[in-house]
Amino acid sequence: MPWPRRYSLSLQKLQDKASRFRIWIAIASAFMVFLASVLLLLADTRRDESIPSKATRRFATQMQSDLLTLIESKNTEEAVPKFVECLKGLARKQGWEQELITCPNLSRWMYCDDAWAAKIQTKQSDLVVILLKSWDGIPGFDLQTAILLDNQGRFLDNLSCEISSRLTRQVEGVLHTVIPSKPEADDARLIIRLDGEESARGNFCHQIYHGTEKLTIEWGDDKLPKNQPSQLDVRGLCRITIKDKKFHILSPSKDQGKRDGP
Repeated sequence: MPWPRRYSLSLQKLQDKASRFRIWIAIASAFMVFLASVLLLLADTRRDESIPSKATRRFATQMQSDLLTLIESKNTEEAVPKFVECLKGLARKQGWEQELITCPNLSRWMYCDDAWAAKIQTKQSDLVVILLKSWDGIPGFDLQTAILLDNQGRFLDNLSCEISSRLTRQVEGVLHTVIPSKPEADDARLIIRLDGEESARGNFCHQIYHGTEKLTIEWGDDKLPKNQPSQLDVRGLCRITIKDKKFHILSPSKDQGKRDGP
């Protein structure tokens, strides 16, 4: 074979090999870029999971340490005594021990069996609600108390709802407070309810204490079929919003019950 032709064929082979090499290099580079992108995405995901949101970081940074302890406390009956002692200590430090003592019927803490705290964020500020449930025997009363604090643990307001303990201790009724994940249609931020086996109807009532006022709501609805919920079953015993760092009762209204106080 003439030399020029052999040279031309050899050069063609080298060019073919170079082309294949460039293709493999391009494929490898693309794969490395893809792998790096996946690794960065996974790292960002882990970082997002491990780092609290800006609002959470701000809340935790500004919050008084005892208040943070209350929020992180386990909601178990065994944890109640420690929770109550921590709350009393916070009240002493922040100068609202007298307000705590004068909360309606909180002397019944000797029978307190439920205590927890939750953060509530409003448009104006970050707040904390302390929720306590206590009772004084049968016959007697079950009491759900809500205490509103700022993010330093300073007292802002309190409200209590009381029902007969026959509805919760003799049967499987549960007096408790629901805190929706976002404001309800009527702007309710807390809803005190009676759930479980018992329905809010019949020859019973509940009392709501707020500030110097006491509102008594007679239930009725005793002629409703058992499988039909009463209005109080649907809406709750007390629906509460927060405005200007104070509790405001949405329902029941004052004209729905018997009002005591100034």
